[in-house]
Amino acid sequence: TMSKTLKIVLVIIGALILMYALTKTSIAEDEPVVETKAPLTEQESIQFWADYYGSPYQELIMVAKCESGIHRNPKGFNDGGKAFGLYQFHRGTFDAFSKEMGESLDYYSYNDQAKVASYAFKQGTKYKSHWTSWVSLQKYGTCIPPKK
Repeated sequence: TMSKTLKIVLVIIGALILMYALTKTSIAEDEPVVETKAPLTEQESIQFWADYYGSPYQELIMVAKCESGIHRNPKGFNDGGKAFGLYQFHRGTFDAFSKEMGESLDYYSYNDQAKVASYAFKQGTKYKSHWTSWVSLQKYGTCIPPKK
């Protein structure tokens, strides 16, 4: 009968709509899934991205302490105010690393600063040496080189 055929067509259409909806809500396998009840603190953000990239967490924390005291939005210092944020990035350096990562990240976001720094620290000494505090920590064990 006509009503039986209509029911079959409606079931097929419903199944197709459901299948389409499921494919649009799937998460890409390479995207990190962050489930938090509240925004990450600065240290939690550093820990997350260090784990994600396999970067040296203790070095990232020490540099953040040197650069900003692990505060999310300090103004620049010792460089004429040209740097900003958790890792005191210069805008050009942040944008270059972000572009290299294939992303367009927010210079003013402490989470994005932690992400870019973690990416950079994974790349090794050439990238880490963008932070004079990292160089000083390696040579002298302090944020600032001793005065001569």
